[in-house]
Amino acid sequence: MCVRAQSPRAESTYPAAGRAHDRRASPARELYTLLHALLSGSVKSFPTLPAVLVAALISGCVEPGAPAPAPTAGTRTVSAADFDDALLSSELLRLTNRERVAHGVPMLVHRVELDRVADRQASYMGLVERPDHFNPIPGSNTVGERVALAHLYPLMAAENAAMVPALPGEDARERTNSYTGLAETIILGWMNSPGHRANILNPGMTQIGCAARMAHGVGGNPRVFAAQVFTSDLEH
Repeated sequence: MCVRAQSPRAESTYPAAGRAHDRRASPARELYTLLHALLSGSVKSFPTLPAVLVAALISGCVEPGAPAPAPTAGTRTVSAADFDDALLSSELLRLTNRERVAHGVPMLVHRVELDRVADRQASYMGLVERPDHFNPIPGSNTVGERVALAHLYPLMAAENAAMVPALPGEDARERTNSYTGLAETIILGWMNSPGHRANILNPGMTQIGCAARMAHGVGGNPRVFAAQVFTSDLEH
């Protein structure tokens, strides 16, 4: 609620030093010889060229196609064993700004300092296993106090907090088991809550930080605790 990799190349195999060297032409050398002859015009056709190319590819002297792309937030599966809080936080930021743009509100500016403020509360919620805007640590009771601890002094500060099942199940909204699906579930819950929605779409808020933590709980069912901190422009 509101409180005002570079692509890997196939490596060619070379004979070990001191080992007898097979002097027969390698596929790579044979390919080079044929191409040189073709370019010089001394040979007009190469009936064996396709086979040579295949042999060269198998031997590693022709680079294969690019490797499969690394999983993204939309394809990477959420797992309790290797939960990526940074990936989920970045999706919460992206989807929040998508909602603002869809409603004609300027995008928020991401601040790492506010990520840390949000993480302070997300960590506390994971510890007590409930969503909360209060923090009992002295000087951290409210979002305004927590923002001030980061040496930021905005005119306004607000916070969104949420607890959702980490994995799809009977008690979770229908969603894919990806980081994008999890972030969409959290954002949807906030957009369906008047107070949280007002924070997301408040044109007076200009900066944001996001954080998320996973807690397994006594029953062993993992829960994700997410927090967003919004601020207006900083006082000078």
